[in-house]
Amino acid sequence: MTTRFEHRRSHSALASLLSIVLVLATYGVGCRDDTPLEQIRSMHANKQFADSVEPLRELVSQNPDDPELNYLYGIALLRTGSPDMAIWSIRKAAESPEWAQRAGLALGNAAVSSQEWDNAVAIANTLLDKNPDDAEALLIRANAQLEQRADYESVLADFERVIELRPDDFSALVSRVATLIALGRIEDAAEGIADLEESMGSGGVSQARRSQICTIRAMFAGERDLHDEAKTLFETCLSSFPRSSTVTEQYVQYLDDQRRPDEANEVLRQSLETAPNDSWLRLSLARRLDTAKRFDESEAVLRAGITLPNRRAASDSWAGLADHYVAMQDLDSAAEAFEQSLDLVAEPTAFQTLSLADILARAGRNERALDVSKQLDNDAFRGLIEARVHLNMDEPAKALERLDEVLPLWPNNPGARYWAARAAEQLGDFGRAIEEYRQSIRSAPGFSDAELRLGRLHEAEGAIDDAWSAISRYLDDHPNNPEMAALSMRLATREGKPARLRNVISELSGRAVWGAAVAERADLLAEAGNLQDAIDTIREGSALDLTRPRNADALRALVRHLVTLGQAEEALAAAGSALTAAPDHPAFSEIQATALAATGRGEEARAEFERALELDPTNARALVGLGRILAEAGELDAGLDAFERASAIDAGLDESYESAAQLLIAAGRASEAEARWAALLKEHPYHVDAAIALARARLARGDGGERTLELARRAVRFRGGPAAGRLLADVHSARGDEARAKEILERIEADAAQS
Repeated sequence: MTTRFEHRRSHSALASLLSIVLVLATYGVGCRDDTPLEQIRSMHANKQFADSVEPLRELVSQNPDDPELNYLYGIALLRTGSPDMAIWSIRKAAESPEWAQRAGLALGNAAVSSQEWDNAVAIANTLLDKNPDDAEALLIRANAQLEQRADYESVLADFERVIELRPDDFSALVSRVATLIALGRIEDAAEGIADLEESMGSGGVSQARRSQICTIRAMFAGERDLHDEAKTLFETCLSSFPRSSTVTEQYVQYLDDQRRPDEANEVLRQSLETAPNDSWLRLSLARRLDTAKRFDESEAVLRAGITLPNRRAASDSWAGLADHYVAMQDLDSAAEAFEQSLDLVAEPTAFQTLSLADILARAGRNERALDVSKQLDNDAFRGLIEARVHLNMDEPAKALERLDEVLPLWPNNPGARYWAARAAEQLGDFGRAIEEYRQSIRSAPGFSDAELRLGRLHEAEGAIDDAWSAISRYLDDHPNNPEMAALSMRLATREGKPARLRNVISELSGRAVWGAAVAERADLLAEAGNLQDAIDTIREGSALDLTRPRNADALRALVRHLVTLGQAEEALAAAGSALTAAPDHPAFSEIQATALAATGRGEEARAEFERALELDPTNARALVGLGRILAEAGELDAGLDAFERASAIDAGLDESYESAAQLLIAAGRASEAEARWAALLKEHPYHVDAAIALARARLARGDGGERTLELARRAVRFRGGPAAGRLLADVHSARGDEARAKEILERIEADAAQS
């Protein structure tokens, strides 16, 4: 059983590259080897799991319903570091009564290795319903719930039951102490640590176990707020066990909990110097630096890895570099880096080939993505890539048709369901889109932004209760997601229920996302015409320190509303105070530039926007601001290029599309403006202004066809008000249905009279 101290290292470095694949159904590809089942069993008995993968792949392709073959194949994949791929085969084996228990345990372990905690708990519960004393199932459930940091009493009960059944189970003994620490049961934890330390004196204790006991002692000191002692103990552990992943991971976690991320990074750097071929250390450090937008440092760490003579470590570093470029929204470079990673792999797996095709499709390199997908023997794998390419080429009907061929083979694939929803949205089939989003969420909660998109879609329809249902689970699992915080604040405000609003404020206040929530609340007040209330909400009603980088969203909203109220100099002073406190924070530099532009200091604003982009090339808002400055200075094409770059970095930033479309219309470039509105509607299918603009443009050139009608109906569905209703009437009139047009206009007049 993989413990909470061990599983993280098995998590793939390629996770952020995979926008299609989560749970891979494994079909026949690979070599033609007639290795009989007995030889496969012998390979597994001798732990030759890697050697058995290709022979098993072929056997499973020939006998897809054989439970033992599926079980062995899943185990081989699990033991060779592909838990995501293993799940489908093991689940298939679990359908057989004879293999249900063995496969169920393997499935639970695969879920733990993939960090699918809810799934692991559900699998363990099914096994425990049949046998409450299944020690392995108890460990799966307890470790998964321990990672979720929930219901520690139940977790403790599971570990103690395992110890009753297997008194010498070391992993259960260690995890029991960790749970006691989490519960704050200091004396019991101290006793448990003493027992573990006593076991070391008996001899025969491995280095791995010694490192875990050492780590537990350090964690225990930290839990008692003896932070100097905890740090000393962790340093001692690190010195005694320099290659222990347990020590490094827990020390980093401890420092993060103490809000000392730079020290945590230094621990990873030191460990990496000791073990330069350790890919987990290198990739973990690089990801942390990327998250902090220290992109140059991250790239240096990864480039040091690609020069290593160890091919596996170099390949992993190239894959990490691909992740790095994804974080920077440089998808072309990401695809090139991932290709370099696979060049160092003797025989890339179908999963790796699919991953490469996926990142190529994401980069818009459609022909290359299709060429790579041809290397995949499985038609369902190819179908995923082909569907993605169809979406890139604005062919949602073809994408959905291809996915309809994939989904019967892969009904629970969350990525396939997600892209089916996106295709249905583009076609205006919102009933299908809603169902596909729901199925994607059921298959793998939190896999994508499906919860967020579904919540926004329901909100746009005015279905507030459905929106809450869509996002509630995600809110619990991702308490510091700023987009979700803003959406929950918006829903609570628009719902008009004071109790709900109070609950949301209570939940969000004090969190890192509180600034984003306050900004959303202020924006809603401003939309209602209460500008001063919006400003007061940020300044007086939020208890936010606007000079802290985490509150940049609130500061940005304050500056915007002060400018609208005619208080640009006051806005500039607020932005300046923040920038003085954190002079190298890119968001503050971008907000300062916005305030400078509002006071008519265009050259200074341009310089500040450019500085913000030097600090963070992925700041899409800075690109939008720079684009406006350039356009106002007569550099229209340069401004449009900045807007294009902004939307490539942050596809959800409406301003980048809207600003470009408006400038293009003013310049008489109507067809280009229409393309920008279409791109906005592709990302936000419920954007009423985009739907109306596109429908009006089509009507103006005499096109009253089905697409024009769908756009007008879409604008009405998403509460576009009288403007949307009049548009729909005009479309019906253009189609020769004057009676329907008259009926709609009469309804608009009646509604106006009632209001």
